[in-house]
Amino acid sequence: MRWETVVLDEAQAIKNRETQLSQAAMRLSAGFRMITTGTPVENHLGELWNFPRFLNPGLLGSVGWFNSEFATPIHQHGSLTKRVQLKRLTQPFVLRRAKSAVLDELPSRTEITLR
Repeated sequence: MRWETVVLDEAQAIKNRETQLSQAAMRLSAGFRMITTGTPVENHLGELWNFPRFLNPGLLGSVGWFNSEFATPIHQHGSLTKRVQLKRLTQPFVLRRAKSAVLDELPSRTEITLR
């Protein structure tokens, strides 16, 4: 089935390319794709690779190429040049807001004590 739009909320659920959920998401056919996530990268840069794969396949190449071109130089060698290149590639697809920027929009905290 082809969809007009597919939106994956809490998309960190697909960051591991080997999970069944990720593989199923990649098989979705749509004219427009969008993801939202509050925690895109938690453990290592490799978690970033699958998001563009869903949104814009090929943007970051194969996982092997991405690792040798970006992940290894950034993680193991602290390459600022590679960091800047990666940011330049991905930035047009990322809207990043800090919690402080949306704090007024968040509902107040509700606490319920059950005894």
